[in-house]
Amino acid sequence: MPFKNVPVFRNAIESDVTDAALAVYVSPNGKGTGLIAVPIKDGAKVDAELRAIIESCPPETREQFKFNVGKIGNGNLHQMNFAKGLPDNLKRVLDSDKLQFLLTPDAAFIAIGSEAEARLQAAVAAKPGAVPMVIIEASLVKLWPFVERTAKSDADRAELEKTRERIGKGVDKIRFLHLTRSAGESIRYHLGSDLVSVLKVLLATKDAEPAPQPMKER
Repeated sequence: MPFKNVPVFRNAIESDVTDAALAVYVSPNGKGTGLIAVPIKDGAKVDAELRAIIESCPPETREQFKFNVGKIGNGNLHQMNFAKGLPDNLKRVLDSDKLQFLLTPDAAFIAIGSEAEARLQAAVAAKPGAVPMVIIEASLVKLWPFVERTAKSDADRAELEKTRERIGKGVDKIRFLHLTRSAGESIRYHLGSDLVSVLKVLLATKDAEPAPQPMKER
C-alpha cells in the first residue's frame, strides 16, 4: 500500500465515538456468512483512494477486484475474488470465494459467505440503537450446524456430537462478555459474563479427544 494513502484511511476511521460490529450468521443448512461493519468519515474519498491503490498493484492483483458490481442503499458494492481459492474447510462452511465490500458515506462493510449480499442489505437498513459498550455472545443452536460442516470425516462429526452433549443440548445463547457504562454523579462501568455456560464450553472442548486417523497402508 503506498504510504501516501495511509493518512486517508487513518483519518477515515478517527471518530469521537468508536463503534464496530463483527457477526457470524448461520443458515439452517449450516452455511455461514461473516460480516464486519465499521463507521468511517468521507466514504467517497476512501472509495476513490482504494481504487487508486488497486490500480497501482500488479495485474494479477488487479484482476482479483471488481468495482461497482452493484449498489446497496447509497453505497457502492465492490468484490474481491480469492485468486487461489479458500481452504476446503472454509469452502464447505462459507460456500463462497468472493469477498464483498461496501462503502457508504459514513460506514464500511465487509461480508463473505452464502448470504453476503442479503446481510449487507440488512446491515445498511438497520437503525442505530443503544447497546453495551462491548458485547460478545453466541447462539450455540444456530452456530452448531456451521461447526459440524467443518468436520472432515464421520469420526470428526461423532467427536463434535460428543462435545455438544458434554456442553448440554439445552444450552443455547452464551454471553461471553459484556461491558456497560452508566452515567450519574460518577461514571460506573459494569463487566459481566455468563460464567457457567462459558465454563461448560471450555471444559467440553478441552475434554474432546482428536478423532483417530485411519492407518496408512505400507
